[in-house]
Amino acid sequence: MLLNKTPRYGNDDDCADRVMVALFNIYFNAIDGRQNTKGGHYHINLLPTTVHVYFGSVIGATPDGRRAGLPLRGHLTRAGADRHGPTAVVKSVAKMDHVRTGGTLLNQNSLPNCSKMTMA
Repeated sequence: MLLNKTPRYGNDDDCADRVMVALFNIYFNAIDGRQNTKGGHYHINLLPTTVHVYFGSVIGATPDGRRAGLPLRGHLTRAGADRHGPTAVVKSVAKMDHVRTGGTLLNQNSLPNCSKMTMA
């Protein structure tokens, strides 16, 4: 029931998207600009292009239904959580202030048969 009946980020659901924005703001405010051990400062980016597979291999199951050992999400939405199409995903993602980050990553995939166009 939790996996299939709860609001999910990536579906243009205002409730779920507000939670994501609030969590992002908490994360950003806690880390961005803090001094690191080398005398520089931490800056937030949301580009998990390489570490999501490793981190997933050492992290247990998560409340979103991801099983232990599987990769974490490699971009701003979780595969299978976005159920209302690509436009809803973009609308959800647009609710976050991306300018505050050093970069974000959004991948959109489609089934191979959906990408074929018929020309008349």
